[in-house]
Amino acid sequence: MGDLQDLVGRFYDAFTRGDLDAAEACFDPNVTVVSPGVGEMRGVAAWRAHAETFKRAAPDAELRLRSAVEAGDRIAVEGTFAGTFTGPLQTPRARRRPPARRSPSTTSTCSRSPTTASPRTTSTTTRSSSSASSG
Repeated sequence: MGDLQDLVGRFYDAFTRGDLDAAEACFDPNVTVVSPGVGEMRGVAAWRAHAETFKRAAPDAELRLRSAVEAGDRIAVEGTFAGTFTGPLQTPRARRRPPARRSPSTTSTCSRSPTTASPRTTSTTTRSSSSASSG
């Protein structure tokens, strides 16, 4: 297992345990994260606010690593997010309460380059088990 795959594994484990401090430590302070429905978030504080929102809405939220391909300073990750939404999910567009369904599949790409000060993480939902309903 490579360094980036180990880092992604530590991040997934920390998020699943609800240890957002340890999850945050896996990111460069200048990280750029792109997430479906949210768009681009710049900086670790923006990612942290997003993660806290999801953990409040789905306290049992967990990330599961399905596969990863690492090449040099880049890694492509396929994983799943699963959680039961028991509270409202605040999004930039509206306050929503998704149905209590689990396991949309997401694909994430994380790159860390010695020549780039801002690592970038992109998440793309590739399959969703349900649609969020307005609440």
